[in-house]
Amino acid sequence: MPVPIPAITDLTTLEEVKLFLGQSASPNDEPLLQQLISAVSLSISAGSRDEGSYLDRVLMTQTYTEIRNGNDGNRIATMEWPITSVESISYYGTQLVQAANNGAGWLFDDRMVYVRGSSGWIGANFLPGPVTKFTTGYQNVAITYTAGYWLPGQSITLNGGTPDVPASPPAGVRALPFDLRQACTEAVAVRYRQKPRWADSGAIGLGGERITYFMGEMAPPTQAVLSRYKRVTPRVS
Repeated sequence: MPVPIPAITDLTTLEEVKLFLGQSASPNDEPLLQQLISAVSLSISAGSRDEGSYLDRVLMTQTYTEIRNGNDGNRIATMEWPITSVESISYYGTQLVQAANNGAGWLFDDRMVYVRGSSGWIGANFLPGPVTKFTTGYQNVAITYTAGYWLPGQSITLNGGTPDVPASPPAGVRALPFDLRQACTEAVAVRYRQKPRWADSGAIGLGGERITYFMGEMAPPTQAVLSRYKRVTPRVS
């Protein structure tokens, strides 16, 4: 059976998993390992918001447009992060300008967009003063932005990348943090090692002895790493 093509949503690579498993990985199991990489990656972080995942967020870099309710504050947290660029912010249908140096306009950091003394129009009416906050309103703010990381799957399937020569992240986009890559590698290794005892109860008896083995989804150290990246509050408007 040929090795399946890696998915762009893969959070680790076949070579990293084989290195972690060492001698316990059979070369004949490479197709299985690649299938597990793609399946486990999607279970950790889905490719889109419409799909559920352990982290309840999308790690793969992509562009979003969110229609949000103003909160009477000068900042709004986007639904996905880290933000790497903001294409536009509209307030009551009118685009605000990006702040230059210490001037008025919108600006952003990894998690939020901000407005700072930006003048503009609301409908047919020119604002008499600067926009200093997103006033309370229903769907009165539109944000188009790019967020996420450059995944290992993207680096070996896009922009001419290969497993031997992966493509570099686009300008301004960070590669997936190494601890997330390692966490996915560990989760794949757990699934692989569970294969001989798949669906067993987690213990066997040998004479007068009883041997237990781990049949959980992932090991506690792996969960500890992933918990640092997990969405802990629901998506809000």
